Amino acid sequence: MAPQSFVTEWNAVTGVLEAELASVPVRSGSCGSSGENSVDFQAVAAVSFTSDGGVCAVNVPDIPDHVLPAIPPASGEETVGLAWLDSGWLWIPLSHEQVARRRSGLAHIELRLNEVGVTGVVLRFVDQEMTT
Repeated sequence: MAPQSFVTEWNAVTGVLEAELASVPVRSGSCGSSGENSVDFQAVAAVSFTSDGGVCAVNVPDIPDHVLPAIPPASGEETVGLAWLDSGWLWIPLSHEQVARRRSGLAHIELRLNEVGVTGVVLRFVDQEMTT
């Protein structure tokens, strides 16, 4: 399976990350193209960055139980661009690059999904800290 490509936009001042599958039309504040739905929740999350400041992963270590059934399981050999769910932990690797630093904390998260998987993420930190 070829890797999927996410387009990301990170705003360090507001602590907001938007990540969209490149092949899915973006409609800010909506569910996107037909066949998509969105799930909103709050959880502790982390955004990982490369040494040049690019976003390379999103981690949500404790997805609320009511959200778990909405996330289709990823499959295939490639990991980048797919949302992986394991024991309530959501991991979305966005590149193969090494993590240089992380920003983590309580966040409001909107996941956009279709029958295949996660098509977009909007993550707004409520409480945050920078780690390396």
